Amino acid sequence: MAIIETKELEFDYVTRDEEAKVTEVDRAIDGVSLQIEAGSFVAILGHNGSGKSTLAKTLNGILLPSGGTVLISGMNTADDAKLLDIRREVGMVFQNPDNQIIANLVEDDVGFGPENLGVPTEEIWQRVDAALKAVGMTAFRLKSPNHLSGGQKQRVAIAGVMAMHPKCIVLDEPTAMLDPNGRKEVIRTVTELNRSEGVTVVLITHYMEEVIGADRLVVMDDGKVIMDGTPREVFARVEELKRLRLDVPQATELAYELKQRGVSLPDSVLTMEELAEAILPLWKEN
Repeated sequence: MAIIETKELEFDYVTRDEEAKVTEVDRAIDGVSLQIEAGSFVAILGHNGSGKSTLAKTLNGILLPSGGTVLISGMNTADDAKLLDIRREVGMVFQNPDNQIIANLVEDDVGFGPENLGVPTEEIWQRVDAALKAVGMTAFRLKSPNHLSGGQKQRVAIAGVMAMHPKCIVLDEPTAMLDPNGRKEVIRTVTELNRSEGVTVVLITHYMEEVIGADRLVVMDDGKVIMDGTPREVFARVEELKRLRLDVPQATELAYELKQRGVSLPDSVLTMEELAEAILPLWKEN
């Protein structure tokens, strides 16, 4: 069952002059139709300006379509009466965790969202306990967020969304400001939430190593979806991705370069372990 569905979605950024007359229209999303199944892990890729972050913001009504529709569990984001329910279904995590953290203690920050939703106090603390445990931050609940690393802050931001009990989390480049260890921390947390809690994950990123474990990759360019498949299917199209100014995982890149030099390797190498398994028989033959 689809938790998210877009139908011929369009979004325009409109520039107006001092008299409110339209001076420029920039189409960021151009006729995107997608279905995202409940419980899946979908990554959306694209270079800067491809429309991926704009798409993310339409998925819980931060931005409303200029054309077409966005449905969340059948609810239209353009319906004001459904907006609160939609935002209960779909939580957002942004690039900079400092923009989402507002309290002086980790546990208070995680409880802020459910408190705003009118959740009873006893249940708020139950949700805080469960969310902190889910992201591995229970030991830090009485710490100030200001004393946490970037990766830890992002995990607190994810816990704050989790405490609102969304069915889906949309993460808009959540690791862009983190070091490699912080990026691994956050992606491990998100993957675990998807696998163990059944939370639908939509990850917007430009780090290809982060999406190897996704169920599905959607590649955008110029506001349109131009590729849609499993990581193995998408990353097999190395030359097309390069033309789109996108990278591929390191192992995929190395396998591609070796194939260009005549080494017989499969098209679908994603990890260094797979590459080693493919090369080892060739090495033994020689």
